[in-house]
Amino acid sequence: MDVPRETAFPGSPAPGVLTVPLRIPESIDAGPVILSRWEPRLAPDLKAAIDETLDGLKAWVPWGAGEPSELPVIVERVERMQREFGPGPNWAFAILDRATGGVLGGIG
Repeated sequence: MDVPRETAFPGSPAPGVLTVPLRIPESIDAGPVILSRWEPRLAPDLKAAIDETLDGLKAWVPWGAGEPSELPVIVERVERMQREFGPGPNWAFAILDRATGGVLGGIG
């Protein structure tokens, strides 16, 4: 059923696009890994994961060219991801090893 934008959700960003409030979970159980909202306490593990895989990152992701970063830069990056998570649309997740809790990477 087609519902006019103005009738369903006044203030939608574009004609014909319906928006609904999203509640993104802070963690997602994905079997051997857990996707979790970034927290500043994870910054040292993120830095280690980046530093350990730097050659591969530089080959595949544009931001890899600017690495390695010092820990305070990584902390600020994680704090920004944490601030932007709630209102969205930048929902970045840490990929954590279920067995160890260690950072494997990130997504989002």
